[in-house]
Amino acid sequence: MPINDQYKFGGPSALGDYAKAGGEVEELSITAIKNGKFGFWSDYAKKVPVVTIDGTPVETGTEEEAYDGFIVSGAGGVAPYVYSLVGEWPEGITVDADSGEVSGTFAADSAETYADLSVRVTDAWKQTADLASFDIVVGAA
Repeated sequence: MPINDQYKFGGPSALGDYAKAGGEVEELSITAIKNGKFGFWSDYAKKVPVVTIDGTPVETGTEEEAYDGFIVSGAGGVAPYVYSLVGEWPEGITVDADSGEVSGTFAADSAETYADLSVRVTDAWKQTADLASFDIVVGAA
């Protein structure tokens, strides 16, 4: 939640602020606005869980064959989670944005090493976490 974004909570609007240290959201505070005037809804502050990602990638494959694939899972943060690929992935390989399943079939003429790949999870508050970078080596058919 970026500083000073405005949100509507079915009543008064609110301005949200947060303190961020070392990539972790530590505190969230919200101040209410009613009739164009600042008032304290409450001195609301809470710990916000940091989003994390886990999964074990398959690092080899063969062109024109199905990728053995893997599934990543998000935790912490605020659900729902959305998954996306990071880096220049081989043609034909995708991630299901809802489930985190990475799958597909390697395209013809795709034999090479694809370096610095990752999968990213984004939570409902737009916090992100990336799986540790890895390479996929695609062999010739």
